[in-house]
Amino acid sequence: MSAGDKRWMVPLLAIGLFPASAWSAQIYECVAIGGGDFYSEVPCFEHKAIARTRHTVPDGMPFSEQVKLINERTSKAREVATREAASRSRAQECGRVDQELAAMAKKYAKGDYVEINEVNRDQARHRHLKSRRTSLGCASE
Repeated sequence: MSAGDKRWMVPLLAIGLFPASAWSAQIYECVAIGGGDFYSEVPCFEHKAIARTRHTVPDGMPFSEQVKLINERTSKAREVATREAASRSRAQECGRVDQELAAMAKKYAKGDYVEINEVNRDQARHRHLKSRRTSLGCASE
């Protein structure tokens, strides 16, 4: 057997381990007309319900296991989406804090006279903003 032939052995072996029918079952996520969600092995319209989505699951599993798998996938996807949304929100907050700090720095870079009470307020605000940056885990300036 030549090296070229061996190169095709691994993909063919992998295909043999995962038959095409391994992921062929369809489970429908339905919404009842009167309210309430449910899963079905047949299209939702057969239950006089509205289809929300269709899930592909391994064939040959008990229906309850297929539903459990769908719920696990959905839960993981929701967790990822929540983390990504939190990350975007944190990045936006970091941007707002950085803009306020930059505006404050620009104000004092001019060298104009600023009332002592305003300076004190700005210093307190500056400390708060720096602390906020740290608590958010913003990237270094």
